[in-house]
Amino acid sequence: MKASRKTSTAILKRVHAGCIAIAALCAGPALAYDSWVEDHVAASYDYLLIKGPAAGRTVSIAAADPAAADAAKGKSTFDSKCALCHSMGAGDKIGPDLKGVTQRHADQWLTGWLLETDRMQKTDPDGKALLAKYKTPMPNLGLKPAEVRELLKFLHWSDHNGLAKN
Repeated sequence: MKASRKTSTAILKRVHAGCIAIAALCAGPALAYDSWVEDHVAASYDYLLIKGPAAGRTVSIAAADPAAADAAKGKSTFDSKCALCHSMGAGDKIGPDLKGVTQRHADQWLTGWLLETDRMQKTDPDGKALLAKYKTPMPNLGLKPAEVRELLKFLHWSDHNGLAKN
């Protein structure tokens, strides 16, 4: 009787471990499915979902406004090219926290900074001050003018709504 109990326990442990492995493998596709559903609904009803964390949860904002579409593209650019060195409301990282940056600098200055970072760090007083404070030069990201416009729309949107933090 004891031998069969040990065998049953060993089998149950293996089945349990297998269930955990299957659940772990299925979690990624399940999360991707949620994203796919959101994207599908947004496309079907001519909405755009702009996501940003707020109070520890993700907030989705639906908007039919074309400017919101540019802001969402700008958020994507921020996430892929800026978020490593900059936060939006979570404090300085390698570079400054960008919360409120559209209130500290004019769009013309920000556009020049994003398109010609190298030159502005050498010639612009604000650029020189940023370099002196953070000690690490910002690389020229090679952004196109359209990407800069979208990024500025996102920065304005974030400053206005206060939801984007990372």
